[in-house]
Amino acid sequence: MHEANGVISGAPTIAGTSSFTLKAGDASTTDQRKSTKNFNIDSAAAGLQVINTSFPNGVKRVVYSATIQAAGGTATYNRSISSGNLPAGLILNAATGEISGTPTANGNFIFTIKVTDSASPADTNTQNLTLTISPDPTE
Repeated sequence: MHEANGVISGAPTIAGTSSFTLKAGDASTTDQRKSTKNFNIDSAAAGLQVINTSFPNGVKRVVYSATIQAAGGTATYNRSISSGNLPAGLILNAATGEISGTPTANGNFIFTIKVTDSASPADTNTQNLTLTISPDPTE
């Protein structure tokens, strides 16, 4: 919650009820100008989401590892690349979401990650990403 304007915002990742007590008042030091009230917010979990919006940069010929993270939907998740390519030398583990290996080329690699959950029918979500591999500094 933003203290200055009282706005509660965000996207729930777990369904359920959240209970909290809100105390509001003005700059006065007297308790007569303050109020306390209990609240409950019921929420449904947000749909399936790819959490990553970027990956750390890598270096050609240096071991690389990063993980595609997902939330919402129904676990377990399957990850795939729906368009574009990973740098040569890197592979994606569909079950864990780990991108790992030793890149053998440098450049900017643009690809789309697709995550599918295990619901029936399955939910999917995609995220466009760029992975930058810098040249080997010894070249």
